Amino acid sequence: MKTGQQPQANDGLKSLPLSEVEQKLESSPEGLTQAEAEKRLAQYGPNEIIEKETSPLLQFLSYFWGPIPWMIEAAVVLSAVAQHWVDFFIILILLLTKAVVGFWEEHQADNAIYSGSIVPQGEIGAMIYATGANTIGTSSDTRFL
Repeated sequence: MKTGQQPQANDGLKSLPLSEVEQKLESSPEGLTQAEAEKRLAQYGPNEIIEKETSPLLQFLSYFWGPIPWMIEAAVVLSAVAQHWVDFFIILILLLTKAVVGFWEEHQADNAIYSGSIVPQGEIGAMIYATGANTIGTSSDTRFL
């Protein structure tokens, strides 16, 4: 792998022998040295996932997007065109209720995750194997890289 090149998921590493995988990843059974870990940290950045914030309005509107909501929306429009107002309002209320309930459940689930009741706040610890020794650290703890 050339310097600065990101490893690709389709490299086929699963089918290679361990010695070739270590060679491709420029690693060894002893793990990375401190110098190599710092070099990779500078080259690739920290090992973390950056969470994207989504607008609550866009989250709510997403419940009106997709094949099933489109069919229901078409039924609402056809009911209005045919002037079947009872059907129109029943279908419209069902569509809105589905969106509100789905949005509320997703909002509650997000709150449970981010409040720490499901996933603890802060960083998750990890066993780090480097320079031939096991150490406990976190994904952004550069002392052990």
